[in-house]
Amino acid sequence: MFYVAASLTGAINLSIIQGAIPAFVLLAARFGFGDTVTALQALGAFAAMVGVTTIAAQGDWTRLAGLAFNLGDLMVLVACLLYAGYTLGLRDRPRVSPLGLLAGMALAAFVSSAPPFVGEIAAGGFIWPTRAGLPLLVYAALGPAFAGQLFYMRGVELIGPGRAGAFVNLVPAFGALMAVVLLGEPFAAYHVFALALVVGGVAIAQRAPRQRLAGADRRDLSTGKAD
Repeated sequence: MFYVAASLTGAINLSIIQGAIPAFVLLAARFGFGDTVTALQALGAFAAMVGVTTIAAQGDWTRLAGLAFNLGDLMVLVACLLYAGYTLGLRDRPRVSPLGLLAGMALAAFVSSAPPFVGEIAAGGFIWPTRAGLPLLVYAALGPAFAGQLFYMRGVELIGPGRAGAFVNLVPAFGALMAVVLLGEPFAAYHVFALALVVGGVAIAQRAPRQRLAGADRRDLSTGKAD
């Protein structure tokens, strides 16, 4: 849904809505699982969202006034809700190896994506990767889809979904830095302000009470139960 939405809406909308994932995780953890959400966690999530919005608007808040929302934005919102649910589900995932779980999800993704893939070909929307696109495809498969997912699973296992979800807001922050370093885009003052908000928000969200770290958020990997 996220990939399809990218062809229907703008990058600003994508970034802003994606920045809501940590908030969705905290809300679902609170009202769906009865977890305690501290004021610091809520403050950290809000600060990071403001930072993401600043990056998306490129420091010009007047750009937000001209945003128009469409079906693509709704698709991103649903995708973010699903990813928040996935983050929470990792807390009680089956006690199988990370590679085994990833293989199962990959098989499910293959089966569920096959029909729309065939439909995309039939509609003439499929484009073969170019010579420049193939390395990007390999990176997307081995980086975010493979290594990134394994690290994310392990992170949720170690610190819990609420605190792990806060790190999602670093995606647009890293994207902005890479645009400066790799693409030569100018480093503006709003980058400093936005990055400080995002990193500071993530840091604040990690300041959970010690009793939570010793309880619900940390798990015995051998039994799958809370310490």
